[in-house]
Amino acid sequence: MIEIALAASFLFAVLALWGTIRLRAVERAGRRFDGLVQEHLPVLQRKHRQLVRTDDYGLVDRSRWDREVGYFFTRIVFETLAEDERRHVQERLDAFKARLEAIVLAGRPDAGAEARFERVRNGTEFELFCAEELKRGGWRVSLTGASRDQGADMVAERGQERLIVQCKLLGRPVGNYAVQEVVAARSHHQGNRALVVSNQRFTASCAELAASNGIELCHWSELARL
Repeated sequence: MIEIALAASFLFAVLALWGTIRLRAVERAGRRFDGLVQEHLPVLQRKHRQLVRTDDYGLVDRSRWDREVGYFFTRIVFETLAEDERRHVQERLDAFKARLEAIVLAGRPDAGAEARFERVRNGTEFELFCAEELKRGGWRVSLTGASRDQGADMVAERGQERLIVQCKLLGRPVGNYAVQEVVAARSHHQGNRALVVSNQRFTASCAELAASNGIELCHWSELARL
C-alpha cells in the first residue's frame, strides 16, 4: 500500500509539473502573439474599418474581415512563431482570434470620431478634422495656411510642447517625402515635436526615416489620445 501511495504521489507531482510547464509555454506563446498583433496594429485597425460593413438591412457583414484574420494568422502568426508556440496557438485558434479582435477594438476610435471622419472628403477637410481631434486632446491648434506652411499644416501647443503636424489624406501608404517635409517644418516653426498623421499606413522606409529623425507617425484615430 505504501508503494502504491508513493507511486500515486509521484504521478500527481509529475502531472502538476507538466501542467505548470505547459501553462508557462502557453503564456509565452500569448505574449509573442500579442507582440505580433501590436506590431501590425495600425494595419489591422485599418482593415477592420474597411472590411466590417453594415448592409442596408442593418446586418453586419464580417466575411471579408474574417478572411483577413485568417490571412494574418497564416502569413504572419504561423510563419513567425516557433514550432511549439505555433502549436499552442493552433490548439486554441478561436480563443486567439477573439484575443486579436479585442486588441484591435480596444484601440479603435469611438463611434463619434469615426462618424466625423466619414464626413471628410478632401485634404483641407482632413486638416480641419485633425485640428479638431487634437483640440479634443487638450492642444491649442493653429493652422498654417497653404501659402506659408513650409511643410507643416498646423502647429499644436500644450504646456511646454510645440508639435508640428503634417496631414496626409491618401489612397496609398505614406512614403519618405512626408517625413522629409515635416523635418524641415519642425526647424522652421521651432517645434520640439513633429508628427505625420494619415488615414493610411506608413511604408517601412518611411518608418525607418522617421525613427532616425525623431518624427512621430500616427493614424488619425490616435490624435485625441496624444
